Amino acid sequence: MTSTPLPPTYVSLPAPPIRISFPSSPLRTSSPPSPRRISLPPPALNVSTATDPVRSSSPPPVIKRFWLCWFAMTQTKSPSRFW
Repeated sequence: MTSTPLPPTYVSLPAPPIRISFPSSPLRTSSPPSPRRISLPPPALNVSTATDPVRSSSPPPVIKRFWLCWFAMTQTKSPSRFW
């Protein structure tokens, strides 16, 4: 019976450190995140014209960055703080 409440607490513990680690120092202190966010819109247009195989090679990194941002937001569970 005591081993049941332990797992949830353990899973809840790693969440806070990851969230503080993401927007606390690396993202907040670094200025790259801002330019990258502005860089996202232009490539997004490329995805529309991604008819050529060469163009298709470009979207992957952009999508990866966007997914990373979304993953960070999901981990933080505080969109207002991340934005």
